[in-house]
Amino acid sequence: MNKKKMIIIILSIIVLGISAGIITLNVLTHVDENSICENVYIDTLNIGSMTKEQAKEALDAYVDQLKETKVTITINGKEVNTTLDKLGLTVDEQNYIDEAMDAGKTGSLIKRYLDLRKIKSEKLVFTLAFTLNDSNIDKVMKKCQKYDIDPKNSVLTREDGKFVATESESGIVLSVDQTKQVLNEAIKNWNRKDAITLEAVVENTDAEITKEKALLCDTILGTFSTYYGSSSANRRMNVENGAARIDGTVLYPGEEFSAAAAMGPFEENNGYALAGSYLNGKTVESFGGGVCQVSTTLYNALLLAEMDITERFNHSMTVSYVKPSMDAAISGNYKDLKFKNNTDAPVYVQAYTSGGRLHFTIWGHETRAKNRTIEYVSEVTSYIEPGNDVVTEDPTKPTTYRKVESSAHQGCKANLYKVIFIDGVEQSREQVNFSSYAAAPNYITVGTQEEKKEEENTAEDGAATPGPEATATPEASPEATVAPEATKQPAVSEKPKETVSPSVTPKPTQKAQ
Repeated sequence: MNKKKMIIIILSIIVLGISAGIITLNVLTHVDENSICENVYIDTLNIGSMTKEQAKEALDAYVDQLKETKVTITINGKEVNTTLDKLGLTVDEQNYIDEAMDAGKTGSLIKRYLDLRKIKSEKLVFTLAFTLNDSNIDKVMKKCQKYDIDPKNSVLTREDGKFVATESESGIVLSVDQTKQVLNEAIKNWNRKDAITLEAVVENTDAEITKEKALLCDTILGTFSTYYGSSSANRRMNVENGAARIDGTVLYPGEEFSAAAAMGPFEENNGYALAGSYLNGKTVESFGGGVCQVSTTLYNALLLAEMDITERFNHSMTVSYVKPSMDAAISGNYKDLKFKNNTDAPVYVQAYTSGGRLHFTIWGHETRAKNRTIEYVSEVTSYIEPGNDVVTEDPTKPTTYRKVESSAHQGCKANLYKVIFIDGVEQSREQVNFSSYAAAPNYITVGTQEEKKEEENTAEDGAATPGPEATATPEASPEATVAPEATKQPAVSEKPKETVSPSVTPKPTQKAQ
């Protein structure tokens, strides 16, 4: 065989081999263009041999099933259960099915051949990407936060004339951001079969007031007293009831106190009786009459303690148990006495009564210089005289009847000044408040009924002689009830008799702790 024939034979063999290979590739790479290749999955869902529509239906059902997966978050030994659906699970928009349809069907014959061989030897898996709804996650986090454990501050009390305090306790609080990260990571690594469980991330929180900090309350910051012993039995009861409801109050740094909230509601079932109080220029009977003396006494103790007074109102008319501008009225829901603890330690409010006097003492941690003292000075700038008596005629009472229903009050305008001394030398004088008090006339009721002769004869027999209560003036209102030594009108700028510098105030007795 010559050389030329040999070459022809070899070329023929090569052509036949190539043709056979092409035919083989065509056979191997021939797939149904309308269906997905076998051994193709989305997550754990086998969509091989499915049409596009079949695969879409199967995927929707698969995702709906995943949404029912239970999610359990454990916090402080408690479980919060939810589902992926309630967490707002959605599948990220990707063309999973289109990509599956194209698998093994694109590119050259060689590429298609190699792709198909790989798909047949190992699964082709498209992994779903999930997203959770942030607002839905926040709702679950709030449920977890119900199991937070708040820290417990030390509790300060006064027993047998001494302060005692409990130990504080740390708290546990949910770390929302870190727990969200753990949740998202758990979803990312989820095997699509089992329920999802995770441990919430928590942080320890320390109590704001430790036992050591609570016991910093050990010094009298300010004390003040007023006399109420000459009041009626009902008014004395109201004063004592109101004071008892404030006694023992502890305010931590930054906390605010309301005298009306602490003493109220001013009702019979809350221990209050009818006693005199101001209303529209008159003295009338109301439940809780006298509690203004409680708030006033407290106000002056707070001034001496230099607490932050956030709300204070003067009375509509002057009172006699303190000088003008030194009072603090309580009335309805629009007049209250409020203050904040502006120190770095707890403040303890002590109230007690002794010998007809009401005492308030503010305890705390003293940081003021020992050579610094303060006084509060009342200055009346003008007086307003009462008008003419207002007389009401009562035809059902005899002409001998005359009763003062409400006594006259002199009005005035006054300022209160805070005076600071260093080593007894005045350093500053600052106005604390301005108060305006209305004047009020006497309100008198007189009888106009002419007495008949028969009635006069009866009176002479003593059967119907009017009792002394028919002609006597009523008992003074709580705002007018004073100790004998406080009945004089104070001179302008005279220091209040009850005002005492904290540095020289004697320690009150511990009769009622």
